[in-house]
Amino acid sequence: MLLPGFLTARARRSTVLSVALVATAVLLSACAGTPSASKPTPASPPAAVAPAPPSAVGTATSVSEVQVCAVCSGKGMPAKFEGTATVKSGVQVIEVALVNGTYAPNVITAQAGIPTQVVFTGKAKGCLAKPTFKSLGKSADLTATGMATIDLGSLKPGVYKFTCAMGMNAATITVQ
Repeated sequence: MLLPGFLTARARRSTVLSVALVATAVLLSACAGTPSASKPTPASPPAAVAPAPPSAVGTATSVSEVQVCAVCSGKGMPAKFEGTATVKSGVQVIEVALVNGTYAPNVITAQAGIPTQVVFTGKAKGCLAKPTFKSLGKSADLTATGMATIDLGSLKPGVYKFTCAMGMNAATITVQ
């Protein structure tokens, strides 16, 4: 009698484990990635971005491969890439490229009181293709065209965060 009871308990644990694995797979499918067993570590900066001036970083659209979120797929936290908004025809434009599964630049400085637009470029799928300003209730989708613009209006001084749709791959805009 002891043996059948052991098998029943083992079968129950196996079923619970299977359900947990399926649930994890469903959650990760939004990022099109797999979990990492290790603690996230900073990703190395992409060679094309690190030496480029901030205005050139946002125009790096030569990445033809469809990307997935580096953070959600377990590749680690992105390195910091600094950038500054540029004013064009009375509108402050922030150009953000998708580079190696991250947003570049991801530490951005802008001016208060000027209408602001963030232009995202790059091919992506999953959560990386859907940059979201949760605090402002704004988001975009790059899936179809590889380009999207979010109009933020005139911002007050403060720090505004945008992330991938899963909220993990983050960038900030500091408005002064």
